[in-house]
Amino acid sequence: MDRKRSKPLGAQFRKKRKVEEEKRAKDKGALLKYFGASSATAQDEPPTAPVSQDEEEPSTSSDAQASSEVVPVLEDEHQSMSPQTSPSTSASPQHEPSEMPGAECPTAEEPLSTDPAKWPTLLTDRIRTELVRRGPCKLPPDFVFQRSESDGRSCHHHYFKKTLVSGEKMARSWLIFSMENNSLFCFCCKLFSKRNIHLISSGLSDWKHASSYLTSHENSPEHLNCMKAWKELAVRLRSGKTIDKQEMALLEAERKRWRAVLTRLIAIVQSLAVRNLALRGHTETLFTPSNGNFLKEVELMARFDSIMKGHLDRVERGTASQQLPGPSYTE
Repeated sequence: MDRKRSKPLGAQFRKKRKVEEEKRAKDKGALLKYFGASSATAQDEPPTAPVSQDEEEPSTSSDAQASSEVVPVLEDEHQSMSPQTSPSTSASPQHEPSEMPGAECPTAEEPLSTDPAKWPTLLTDRIRTELVRRGPCKLPPDFVFQRSESDGRSCHHHYFKKTLVSGEKMARSWLIFSMENNSLFCFCCKLFSKRNIHLISSGLSDWKHASSYLTSHENSPEHLNCMKAWKELAVRLRSGKTIDKQEMALLEAERKRWRAVLTRLIAIVQSLAVRNLALRGHTETLFTPSNGNFLKEVELMARFDSIMKGHLDRVERGTASQQLPGPSYTE
């Protein structure tokens, strides 16, 4: 009885293996194209049965053919992915922060200009305080004003003085000149008024009617209120009695007081812990028997320390802002 041959003949085996290698190489290229991988490892290939030297030649040729099919695919994918994944050297100057619109490098804060035309449109409290502290900029007496190209008129130094009924001349401290716009501005209204008039927005440059306009403006209620706000803030800045400064002084005093109280309470806790003594007692009320070592030490320190005494007075009046850690303070 003939035995069934388990392995095909040499020619049939080599032909079958060549077909399998070509199919494997084709599938291998499709997988790389689908996932976009940069390279393929040898671990992905399934193990094959050992073959003889005469059978390795078709395998070698098929591998070379497969590699020739895979390399163009990878090169195409690398070219298509390079603009997104790896920035090129030639395109790098286009993405520098200094050349991108709206991506300016942070610079040091520039000082405020003395020209009112260069002030920000929206003035913050910090800018307003700085301008009041600095005051309006005055022109030298020999300053020559630029004439207007339309009518040949120009600003004059007598605009900066007001003539009283008695004939006496008084300086208009609120009037300032802008060399940028060749116009006049109202210093106090520029800082405190919300109206949209020439003396606030763009400046007064109608030199023909400037005298009458300045006279009507300085007598308006809006201008008088802005003058009052300007002078009050200037006085507070000179005396150091601004609202913000007073609030900060109160907050600083309260912070120092709480720090002093906490320092004393921590010292009491440390003293009791070193001696291994209990803090709590049968009650948690100040000035009562059996309220524990902690509260007794607090009461004893309050007899000789003004800060702790003031704190206990606040606790008894119920004006303490918050309870301290440890036993609660109750009457």
